[in-house]
Amino acid sequence: VLPEYRGRAYEVKWQPAAAGANELSLSGSGPAGLQLTRRISLAGDEAVAHTVTTVENAGSAPIRVALQARAEYSPRDDLDGRLLALRYRSENGSAFDAPLFQAGQETSGNATLIGPQRPAESWTAYHRGGVPGLVNLFRAGQVERPVMDWSLRGASVITLSLWSKEAELKPGEKLAIEAGYGVARR
Repeated sequence: VLPEYRGRAYEVKWQPAAAGANELSLSGSGPAGLQLTRRISLAGDEAVAHTVTTVENAGSAPIRVALQARAEYSPRDDLDGRLLALRYRSENGSAFDAPLFQAGQETSGNATLIGPQRPAESWTAYHRGGVPGLVNLFRAGQVERPVMDWSLRGASVITLSLWSKEAELKPGEKLAIEAGYGVARR
């Protein structure tokens, strides 16, 4: 939970709330009466971990928030980081599949994918050497900014971040973001 997009995160103290065979729920509290829940679940035979994070303003005054769901993909250290790539279909139907390494370019960077280049409810970080990748699923109406950060130096990593819209929550109002994380096979 953040006060704004790319702002410094509010400090949240998480604790287990409930657990079942295929589900774990956490509850947390933050400043100014923010109450949070995070549910992590596995559904049936599906190889996808689903998460739902909700923040509620249980305080007495409006408070500005944005939610972020984030995952990191890092293949084995012995693999060539120059083969890391991103794949998705954009909201306008165009296919995107490209390596992050470009000769003569920086080996780290970030991109905020908005407008016509915005992914349509999923994107996949993978290694072109054939090892499994990471597919990140989301609800387009809940995500305002899909952001990707990458570094191809040392231990190569791609971070996929989903940002909700910034919202000023009045007392009693809630904001949620859902995400799914699964194994992508080429």
